[in-house]
Amino acid sequence: WFEEHNKEIKVLPCIPDSPDLNPFVHLREVLDQRIQFMKAPPHSLQDLKNLLLMSQCQTPQDTFRGFV
Repeated sequence: WFEEHNKEIKVLPCIPDSPDLNPFVHLREVLDQRIQFMKAPPHSLQDLKNLLLMSQCQTPQDTFRGFV
């Protein structure tokens, strides 16, 4: 379809899985850094989940807005 309508619509090249297009990549990096700098690492999957939820709640709203 794009080839048939290439005079009407210009398709821009896009890098697959570009982190700039996915705000969750940036959020994951922020949360990962917070977990790495914890004094005691999580000992279970539930501990990790709790730490991630706590870190997400402590992340300022402006951080999320900056990613979007």
